[in-house]
Amino acid sequence: MNDYLDRIRAAGVDGSAVLARGLMLLEILRKHSGVTVKELAALADLPLATTYRLIGQLQASGFATEFDGHIHASRVLTLADDSASPHLVEVMRPALLSVSRQTGLATVLTVRVNTLCLTLDSISPVGKPRPLFGIGDTRVIYAGASAKPLLAYAEPEVIAKVTNSARKKYTNATPTGQVLKDALERIRVKGYDVSDGEIQAQTRGIGIPLLDNGIAYACLSVVSQISRMPPTDEVVEVLRAATEFVALKRAHGNGPTWTSAETFEPGELHD
Repeated sequence: MNDYLDRIRAAGVDGSAVLARGLMLLEILRKHSGVTVKELAALADLPLATTYRLIGQLQASGFATEFDGHIHASRVLTLADDSASPHLVEVMRPALLSVSRQTGLATVLTVRVNTLCLTLDSISPVGKPRPLFGIGDTRVIYAGASAKPLLAYAEPEVIAKVTNSARKKYTNATPTGQVLKDALERIRVKGYDVSDGEIQAQTRGIGIPLLDNGIAYACLSVVSQISRMPPTDEVVEVLRAATEFVALKRAHGNGPTWTSAETFEPGELHD
């Protein structure tokens, strides 16, 4: 156990042991998001039953979330370290509006939080279905075009952790194992992802990552029923123009304003 965790443990010897144990687990989750409860217990040197009880309390308080038997740090815990911020939403909002206006589709902005995918913003033309995952929702990062580009351009250790542990399947098309590894390689070759029915049957998503030094800090995507999705090349062109605009705006601190005369509302389909 490292010195910082030792200090947290020592702080609990005079009557605040439960608080100290909770803080230990939070610190471990911050650095090792995606571990199992058994691994957490070993890292914190706590009884397994105690660890289960504390993790339940952390989940109820919004500091941790569980997917596929693995415990992840929540958005609340990782906010300080995450490049996604209200400023990113403000920068990306014109891009989302423009993409949705040009394609007529639900448009989604996602970011990676440790080994999960978080919906940061989403819109769609009035009267169109809302995205399946709402703003603030987290989910696995290995399914759907709004998530896989984030994984394809993540750090090698993150990719290895996810590809080696991916098990949850939303549909028969949800990629796992070697299929997932091959899909990530295709994304890196093409620079974008097209997914069909990986989260919801008969739904297609097309997503492009936004990169900073080769690492994806966000993903911009559109989603629709397969039968209503425009040709892939046309959608990719619109998405690329949007991401190039954002890159220019980030590089120079400002840029041309993208406007839309249409009214939009938070968008139901999502892949």
